[in-house]
Amino acid sequence: MCSAVAHGVMVNIMCLLHKSNDGYGKLLLNQKFKQTGNQIKDFALMVAKMCPFDLVEVEVGLTELISENVLVFDGDLLVSKRMVRDGELSVMRSESGKKGGIESVKSRKSFAQAKIKANNQANTENENGINNNIQIVKHSDNEGNFKPSGNFKSQGEEVFAFRASADATKPKPDRNTNSKGT
Repeated sequence: MCSAVAHGVMVNIMCLLHKSNDGYGKLLLNQKFKQTGNQIKDFALMVAKMCPFDLVEVEVGLTELISENVLVFDGDLLVSKRMVRDGELSVMRSESGKKGGIESVKSRKSFAQAKIKANNQANTENENGINNNIQIVKHSDNEGNFKPSGNFKSQGEEVFAFRASADATKPKPDRNTNSKGT
C-alpha cells in the first residue's frame, strides 16, 4: 500500500505515461533534467514541472512508487510495467478484432451495401400541411373561342386560367395572435 502522496503522484504520472511519445507506459527523461545524477531526483524535477505538486512531494511519491515496484527504471525511461502490458494487450485485441471484423464483412456481402440506383421521385410532402395544387384550365365560350375567366395567363393564342385547389384557398391563421385568438 502506498501513501496518499504516492497515489496523487502516480495518477499524474499515469497521465504523462498515457500521452507519452516514447511508447505507451514509458516516459523518457529529457536531457535538460539530467542535472543531479540521481534518477529519482531528475525524474522528480521533470514531473514536478508538469504536475500540480512541488518537487519534494513528487520526489517522496516517486521514491515510494519505485520502492514498491509500481514504477521501474529502464535506462533513461520511467516505466509502468502494468501500463506497458495493458497497452500490448490492447493492441493485440485490436488486431484480433480487426481480423474478425474483416472476416464477418466478407461473409455478409449484403451488409450495408449502397443503392445502385437512386430514387427518381422527389419527396413532395409539404411540411406546413398546406396543399398548393394548382390546376391549369382552358376556358372557351360555346363557339370554341378562348375566353379569359378570373386569373389568367396568355401563351400565344391560348388563354389559361389558374384555379387553386380547395386546400390552397383556405385562409391561413394569423401568426401574430395566439391560438385563443387574443
